[in-house]
Amino acid sequence: MHFLLSGLSLVLIDLLLAGDNALVIALAVRALPKHERRIGIIGGASGAVVLRVALTTMAARLLTTPYLQIAGGLLILWIAVKVLIDAST
Repeated sequence: MHFLLSGLSLVLIDLLLAGDNALVIALAVRALPKHERRIGIIGGASGAVVLRVALTTMAARLLTTPYLQIAGGLLILWIAVKVLIDAST
């Protein structure tokens, strides 16, 4: 049950973050004729969904790699330190 709730929360967060894709697609197809615009919107949205599912699956598989979470945490910590140093100068 916990796994299912975690998966659903990831899907919800992913859907919330998909708003930027809609904006980019709309900007890309705004000058096209109506028929081509519809094809562009459907193709862009479909491609975005396929890429999100594929990249989420790959990220989930990568997180099972030993010590990768530690390496990722250290990388984020390093980036945070760099941002704080840049902000203080």
